[in-house]
Amino acid sequence: MSNTDDMKEKLSALVDNELNDLDERRIMTALGQDVELRNTWERYHLVRSALRQDMDSVLSPEIAARVSARIETEP
Repeated sequence: MSNTDDMKEKLSALVDNELNDLDERRIMTALGQDVELRNTWERYHLVRSALRQDMDSVLSPEIAARVSARIETEP
């Protein structure tokens, strides 16, 4: 498995709230450094919300900016 595949797998687990604390910190750091990974994170959330029929909470043109701002506040 490539590092990219591993990060996407961990990202999916993050979306599902299934990561341990260490992996969560690692993926949050990676999200702060990787635009492509942030875009993937946004797509995963969009898919999850669509499957749960909860699109109102996701459809915002500023989601990437909000995520970046939140990541910057992480210790």
